[in-house]
Amino acid sequence: MDKVVIDRRPLYLLFFIKYKKAFIFVAATLAFIAALTVPVRGGLTQEGYKALCVFLYCIILWMTNALPLAITGLLAIVLIPTLKVLPGKVSYAFFGNEAIFFILGAFIIAAAVKKSGLSERISLEILLKSGGSKRKLVLYLLLFAASMSFIMPEHAVAAILFPVITDIATMLKLKKGTDNFGKALFLALAWGCITGGVATYLGGARNPIAVGLLEEFTGESIGFFHWMIAVTPAVLVMLFFAYFILTKYFKVQNEVIPTLKEVVRVKKINCGRFSFLEAKVAIVTVLTVIAWVLFKDVGIANIALLSAITMFLLDVISWKDATESIDWGIIIMYGGAISLGSALIKTNAVFFLADKIMASFQPAAFTMIIIFIALSIWLTEGVSNSAVVVFLLPVALSIAAKYGINPKVATLCVAVPSGLVYMLPTGSPPNAICYSSGYYSIKESFQAGLIMNVISIIVLTLSVRYYWPLIGLGIKIK
Repeated sequence: MDKVVIDRRPLYLLFFIKYKKAFIFVAATLAFIAALTVPVRGGLTQEGYKALCVFLYCIILWMTNALPLAITGLLAIVLIPTLKVLPGKVSYAFFGNEAIFFILGAFIIAAAVKKSGLSERISLEILLKSGGSKRKLVLYLLLFAASMSFIMPEHAVAAILFPVITDIATMLKLKKGTDNFGKALFLALAWGCITGGVATYLGGARNPIAVGLLEEFTGESIGFFHWMIAVTPAVLVMLFFAYFILTKYFKVQNEVIPTLKEVVRVKKINCGRFSFLEAKVAIVTVLTVIAWVLFKDVGIANIALLSAITMFLLDVISWKDATESIDWGIIIMYGGAISLGSALIKTNAVFFLADKIMASFQPAAFTMIIIFIALSIWLTEGVSNSAVVVFLLPVALSIAAKYGINPKVATLCVAVPSGLVYMLPTGSPPNAICYSSGYYSIKESFQAGLIMNVISIIVLTLSVRYYWPLIGLGIKIK
């Protein structure tokens, strides 16, 4: 006879546990309404204050998952015009942002790579290289994603490798939400793309934007290889810590998957010869990568959409295939995040915060550098990294001029950390794409990512203090 277990916890506690998300939502909403009634002082505009309230309200909902991510994104877009932060036409127009259409194109490309069987073939090769070791597989994926992000946008790397990792997880029968190895694999892809993406101009739009702003404000510039030389050592150190955190936090054992070789052998037989369908997808994907590297002026979203259209023209996928692979919830969530970030910028709320922080005390030049790094890392968790560069770098350069800080150092100390988005899926497309897999929760990425954020601040600070002066990037202008 089965043993009956009686739950003796208090009824009110059980009630709270069952309806925890509802309680969090109500509490956050009441706090949000109360905050809106507080008089605005100190030079911040009414619109700017409301934008900050909406920003904090949505961040709490995203972090606690009190509402589905997409619904919180829609809530942000509704609140901005309702509270007259921005006109409705402006708020809704942010759904035309390039990043959103890039993600749409990325999902379609990923669908084509998966349907053709190309992702399965590549995943088998990665599995073979790892020798069946779980930790090696995490390491190889992390390094492969990072190295690819040196030469092409990190968004593109995530789009190409996502179906590969999905196939690996399917082959190994990893359960969504419960298998720690699955969580580590998808976060390894996201973190590899993010970390490698800060090493060169090609990793993300924020890097060339930062150099452009530097030239506009000071007439100076940072060369491609100088940037790479300055940042790559820090990237390698952060990849080491990323591997350590992923394997320790998710308790990935140093064990060989016993059935792996047999699974790979059978799968390779089933794959057969390299098909014409795979060849079409491979050619289009390679040409897309080349276009992303060589024709940046065309725009990564335009190239992604042209590539997606080509997949349809070549009869690689159908619209039904595409719709089954597109995660509309992620797209809506990202649209809400972009709307929030743009509202903070257009109302000058972020400039107000930055000025208040800097005016509250008079730190030394090196302390100011640490502030630049920390602000960039934390802000980019809720605002797109390009937006962080656009609104924070001018402030940083103006403060750097007053302190006699090397403007190149100030530029790197905003642009590089603004790309290191380890905690939330709202911060960058790689995070959004990998979170859509359903293998890990926001709570898990938040906790592990928080550790990586702190490590990133320390690593970059040590680079500024000890390494950069050796390559002609001293803090102070000589």
